[in-house]
Amino acid sequence: MENKYCVVFDCDGTLTTKESRALMFCVDRDALSVAANEESQKLRARYLPAALAGKLTRRQEIAWLRDTLRIYVKDGLTLNRVRPVIDKIPMRAGTVECLRLLRDADIPVAVISYGVGDFIELFLKRHGVRDCVDRIYSAVMDVDPDSGLFVDFCEGTFVLPSNKGAWSRFFAERHRVPTGNILAVGDSLGDRRLGKRKSLRLGLARDEAEAKIFAQHMGHVVVTDDFHPVTAWLKKHLNLT
Repeated sequence: MENKYCVVFDCDGTLTTKESRALMFCVDRDALSVAANEESQKLRARYLPAALAGKLTRRQEIAWLRDTLRIYVKDGLTLNRVRPVIDKIPMRAGTVECLRLLRDADIPVAVISYGVGDFIELFLKRHGVRDCVDRIYSAVMDVDPDSGLFVDFCEGTFVLPSNKGAWSRFFAERHRVPTGNILAVGDSLGDRRLGKRKSLRLGLARDEAEAKIFAQHMGHVVVTDDFHPVTAWLKKHLNLT
């Protein structure tokens, strides 16, 4: 049976609260050694301003992620060090209910994130909604099954701001959904290519100034701290009650 629609979400700042920062930021700050965190902070200082402005080149997108993952491997990061950090990161209010609504309606859902898939997996499991998400598209680490040690990573799994649209279309095609029927939800200019059609892209803004910027790339923008406007928007497009 063909699905008429699918839904793709960004993770950091979209499923999480804006105040909690990105999963990778929290891991860098709270799970890495002091020296490794200093290295990651230098990378963030180099790339973050351009990222927030939506001006990272593809080469910079790859370099920032690759060099950060190399820090994780070099520092001997393990799942046991990461898990308690992820466990403290909250979801936006109303997110769990929204994801369960989509699951119960048999709507295919993916999380497409410029981050680490292993972190997102832990985050979704912590909040009891891993079964609500069909696929996680994000950088995959090679984790030793016995020690939980991050020993390598697969660059072929990298999700970048510039290729979020390609990953969105790939997910839709897996579920036999027309690529013009991808509903996309994000919270930054890094999500301006999430999904495919501008009219079916929802932006979650911090304030009115940010909302005006997002409106250039997203068909609908709301200023919100919680997920309830997302649920309302999805219900409207999916004809859910």
